[in-house]
Formats: sequence, structure tokens, C-alpha cells
Amino acid sequence: GACPATPTDTPTEAPTHAPTVCRDSTSYRRNRNPERTCAGWVAAKPSIRCADEELIECPVTCGACPATPTDTPTEAPTHAPTVCRDSTSYRRNRNPERTCAGWVAAKPSIRCADEELIECPVTCGACPATP
Repeated sequence: GACPATPTDTPTEAPTHAPTVCRDSTSYRRNRNPERTCAGWVAAKPSIRCADEELIECPVTCGACPATPTDTPTEAPTHAPTVCRDSTSYRRNRNPERTCAGWVAAKPSIRCADEELIECPVTCGACPATP
């Protein structure tokens, strides 16, 4: 059966699943800068800062939490599709020549691992299929 959307005051006949909570990271600091947090730095300019790693680390601030499931179909989509794109600020080991478009794209078979899969999904062919 389906899990209830909200906690109940009375016991249920079968166990229910614990909800998955979408929340911002409390330890995230962009480039280890203590002032660049989800609540402060990202929230101040989400239209330009909700890209790359911030989208993963600050999903509440960036409006990237998955929609809550409903029991019945909705009349319209519940959220806009996420655009899959390479990071324009990514530099492997902070080396200015190691970008998605240059360094990763030159040898994707060996360079599309770990952080590059997250930072360079287009270059690495890791974008989800579109319906």
C-alpha cells in the first residue's frame, strides 16, 4: 500500500515508510569560504548561484526538492524540468585549463568519473533521458 503523506494519530495496520526529507546542507561552504552558505550566500542570489554543486547542496534554497507525491493525478506538471548542463565554473583541482569543455571533453572515457560526472554531465553523457 501507499505510505500516508502525513503522520497519523492512530496506529496503522502495516508499517509505514519514513519520509525522505529534502533539506539544505548545514555544513556547505562554497570553496570552503565560511560566509558562502546556502542560507546566506546562495539565498542572496539564487538565480545565478543555484547551479552546479549548490543545486545539490542547497535544494531547498534553490527550489530543487522533488514534488511531494499525490494520490491522484494533477492537472499540470508539479515542477519545471531540471536543465542538464555542464558547470561553467568547474576547474579540476582549481587548474584553469581543466574545464568540462576542454580537459574533460578531450578524454571523457577516462576523465568522466567522480566529480566530473556531477560537474560535466553533458560532456560525460550523464544527463537523464528526456521523456
